[in-house]
Amino acid sequence: MAPPPPRLLGWAVVLLVWCADALGPCVDGLLGFYKGAENAAVCCNATCGVCLSDEICGRRRGGKHNCCPGVVRRVSRTCSATGGRAPCPIRSKCKDWRPALSWRAPYPTWKPLPAPRAFRVLVFVPVGRKKAVIVNDTCKKALALNLSVWLAHYDGSQDWYARTYSWYPRVSRAFNYTDFKANYVRNEVLPRVEAFSHVWVLDDDVRWPAMDAVAAFLGVVRDERPLIAQPTIRGSWQKLVSPEQDRFAPNCTVWATDFVEVMAPIIRAPVLADVYSRLLSTTSHSDWGLDMVWCAYAKRRFGTTSTTTCLVVDAPFRKADRVTARKGYFKFYQHSYSTQASLWDKRCLKHNLRPLWTTFHGRCLRSTPTRPR
Repeated sequence: MAPPPPRLLGWAVVLLVWCADALGPCVDGLLGFYKGAENAAVCCNATCGVCLSDEICGRRRGGKHNCCPGVVRRVSRTCSATGGRAPCPIRSKCKDWRPALSWRAPYPTWKPLPAPRAFRVLVFVPVGRKKAVIVNDTCKKALALNLSVWLAHYDGSQDWYARTYSWYPRVSRAFNYTDFKANYVRNEVLPRVEAFSHVWVLDDDVRWPAMDAVAAFLGVVRDERPLIAQPTIRGSWQKLVSPEQDRFAPNCTVWATDFVEVMAPIIRAPVLADVYSRLLSTTSHSDWGLDMVWCAYAKRRFGTTSTTTCLVVDAPFRKADRVTARKGYFKFYQHSYSTQASLWDKRCLKHNLRPLWTTFHGRCLRSTPTRPR
């Protein structure tokens, strides 16, 4: 029998990730039941909003109770220990996960941020030796554009970089210890962020285009003054921030959106400090899910309009290798996080900040009749 084609295997991986994210609480509960747990972690009477949405549950015959998997509904002892209401797995796992901000309280709002006095951009990249070729190209272009560059060596490769690349002495700061990206930002960038107007937080596998394209992207950010922005990235899983958005808005060059990916965002310095200190829990293992809420949060927090909160700018950036990225999705990265822990970070963020969750909406702000590719 011939093996399945690589494209089919790739889609199977994507489907598996989606199922783990969307149905994780249900799967955890069923596993608990089959292991013989008297009080399996399944919300028999409160599954709506955990395994399925309220809208879907409301349309089902039998009401909320019918949303629970049939095998659990038929076994009353599953929830008998708590009066027919077993503890939700997502609530028990997230009970200690609390961001500093509670959306249930009245939102604190600031006056709109004034325009920065100077456009000073910090490029911050957690880097490893495996992506050195891409990092070399990124840093040379960033330094040529007079951007400040900070590197965090998650695999202890600082000495190797210093010996190998002539531009390394021009790096303003370097950190040489193992951690994940969100912790680097909180521990190293936030205490020193006041010296900059914007912080560009990059993954080390994002390839930069030619310098004129990078300069054009930064020019849009300077002129439009969004709180959070990013270039389009070919190879991104989300079509809203990839060049494939072109199918929905032909020849569009700038989109106002409610979603900016964590892969390569450029963020106003005060917004970065606020988001990373108020939205992420100290128990988080990653920044997964942060990009799903920070646009709506920044809009409410800083009183901006939808056109100045989050932007996606057409630029030929791209992810290094989609196949490699897919394979690495399940790999435990030394500098980063495990997929299982990251998925729970995302679920807990959604559980606590559901009203801020993105709708993946975008509309065109700028377009051009002919746009080279």
